[in-house]
Amino acid sequence: MKSWTIVGCASVLMGTAMFALADADVFVLRRDDSGFKLTKVRIAEGQDVVWTLGQAGFVDVILPPGPGGSAGIVQSISKPTTVASCRNGKLSVVTKAMGKQFDRPAPAPEELANLDIHVSARGADGKTFAGFVRGYRTVQEDHVGVIEDPFGSAVPLQPGDCVLYTSTFPARASGAASTTGSCPVLFTGGHHLAAARLAGGSTGEMVIDLAAGTTVVSKAALPPGAAIRPSEMVEHSPEGVKRLASEVGGATGAVMPLGIATLDSLSLGGITFERVEVLVMEDLPLVANGIIGIVGLDLLGRGKVISIPYPAGGATGELKLAETGSDKPAATLPLAILDSRAYCKGTVNGAEVCFIVDSGSPITIVEDRVVKLAGLKPVAQEKDVRGIGSARSKLAKADGATIGLGEATLHDQAVSVGPLPLFARFKGATPIGILGNETLAGFGRIEMDFEKGEFRMYAK
Repeated sequence: MKSWTIVGCASVLMGTAMFALADADVFVLRRDDSGFKLTKVRIAEGQDVVWTLGQAGFVDVILPPGPGGSAGIVQSISKPTTVASCRNGKLSVVTKAMGKQFDRPAPAPEELANLDIHVSARGADGKTFAGFVRGYRTVQEDHVGVIEDPFGSAVPLQPGDCVLYTSTFPARASGAASTTGSCPVLFTGGHHLAAARLAGGSTGEMVIDLAAGTTVVSKAALPPGAAIRPSEMVEHSPEGVKRLASEVGGATGAVMPLGIATLDSLSLGGITFERVEVLVMEDLPLVANGIIGIVGLDLLGRGKVISIPYPAGGATGELKLAETGSDKPAATLPLAILDSRAYCKGTVNGAEVCFIVDSGSPITIVEDRVVKLAGLKPVAQEKDVRGIGSARSKLAKADGATIGLGEATLHDQAVSVGPLPLFARFKGATPIGILGNETLAGFGRIEMDFEKGEFRMYAK
């Protein structure tokens, strides 16, 4: 479930956290003339470590508020000071500024080892940083770079100020066995359809959707008597912890699910996922007749490598989950998984765009500002686009675009343009887009390597 914490533009990202850690480590963000660096610092039993913003390049201690997102600005004018102390195996981190102390709840100690944290930072000097804290143990560079910047240029930064954004999500278990297998998929109407079997329930077709963070099934497809429990999100803030009804987010808006159900298994051909939690919906999008659900990245990401085919429309290919990938791709790009979405960077007519890789979208869509940056010339008004909810978005269409993806260049591509609700959360310097199947079908198949953080495309 998702938690979301936004610290107001005029405030400082700061707080108090107390929890048990066997090794009493903290992750500290610093910066110097060369840029930002995220390092692990050991706090010994009985030790107090004091940091002040700017001293030895100190910016902040990275402590996630819980699964979800957190954003804020560290402001030099407030002169924040952070103290980390270890007493009886408990780590306490306190940040004070402007004569006040602010609380920031943190996950319980047993949660931290099961969480990955993506950290983005932007300084007033324009330098940026993006990286992961894996399982609260190691730091890994993110080669895709900064994707989300909640404040954009709306808040002027003074020298020494820094914008921070963290996204926290379940970690991939190190050394855990991955799911493998294959199944036939029909590529029709811009979607991949796979025959599915729900343990004790229905059989039917499900859509393969890399941009869906959570697998969704229709209520009618559940096993008889299956329990549906409430779907909640947890909101952490200085005012405390609140439990709120969660939503299913989509490109065109969000919709409330009926709740969550647990399935003993869900099978796609020769691929079987055990103990599956699914969101339950009364109705599903009409992407194909009689679909019973949407398979999301929560299940597809259980494989180390996923391969999705792009045969001719109306033909069948083979979807694979494997331990390793294939050789000799036509193009390779860095891949980042944030908030259960997969991101890569490419170009449209030479202008850089950060793409969400979306096998659930028949079309490729970019936000409005790409029109000017890429010199696009919309020539037609497209019909309304509807996502998983009831909201609709109207898009204009431009033909003849050139899309660059690593070493591959695709000419004469159709690109749709419009203000999707999803795009509103991305205010960074790089515009956002959805890399849909009309573009990806220019390849014979694509691979996502979750272990190596690579997106690979193969020639037809």
